[in-house]
Amino acid sequence: DSSKAKLTIAAGISCLSPSDTLSIKGGTYDESFSYQQFASLSGTSWSTATTIEGYGSETVITGRVLFCGGVAGTAVRYIIFKNLHMNGGGVGGAIVVIGSCGNPGAVDHIRLDTVELYNTGSTTSVVFVGGDDGQGNGTEILNSKIHSNGSSTLNQYHGVYVTASNVLIQGTEIYNISGFGIHNYGPEARPSNNIYRNNWIHDTGRTSLASTAAIFPSSEYRVVVCMPTVAWSGCAKPGPAVRGAEATRMVVNFLLVNMA
Repeated sequence: DSSKAKLTIAAGISCLSPSDTLSIKGGTYDESFSYQQFASLSGTSWSTATTIEGYGSETVITGRVLFCGGVAGTAVRYIIFKNLHMNGGGVGGAIVVIGSCGNPGAVDHIRLDTVELYNTGSTTSVVFVGGDDGQGNGTEILNSKIHSNGSSTLNQYHGVYVTASNVLIQGTEIYNISGFGIHNYGPEARPSNNIYRNNWIHDTGRTSLASTAAIFPSSEYRVVVCMPTVAWSGCAKPGPAVRGAEATRMVVNFLLVNMA
């Protein structure tokens, strides 16, 4: 009902109930999405998820998704962001954070579908999933683009930094990244059962001083990288497509191109 349209995304979210869909008309919105906005909007499955989406084929540019947990007893889960462009403006932290950030509230089963995440500051990964504490599990990134986080020479700023389990990254292009395309890292919670499938990862390690990999599975637990995930690791400095002590055990049907 266009007569009930709101002037801001926040106003639209305030009208939602769990499993509702908010469609956003084309434009640039200087607004981000917080855990607190969705604390009463969780779905119970993907079929009952609450959805925030760009309207039709219109271009919708927003700020960040900052799902950093909440107070004890709260949870945000089964939320879908679809057909959105999230621009960091070349400054600040990650475009998407899905984890506790040290808070006791739960956050899991968040889906990013057909989104573009880009233009962070130069000292951050574009996406953080998890927090070595069991949060962020069940996150899905589908049919999306993740790119442009500056040209740091340090090896710690990646396209997607994953410390959660049961994560799916599929059909996604990751490029112009100063560190690794995907870093699957597990010093404590030991992420497992993550699937990286049908992705195109290229132009990682943006300076000659940065070592790089398209996917770095530094975890003892199972990661499956499924064909035809294609990786071209390295721009200024070539590097391996899959790197890490457990890489050969965890990777199956991986297709490499342009590795010379």
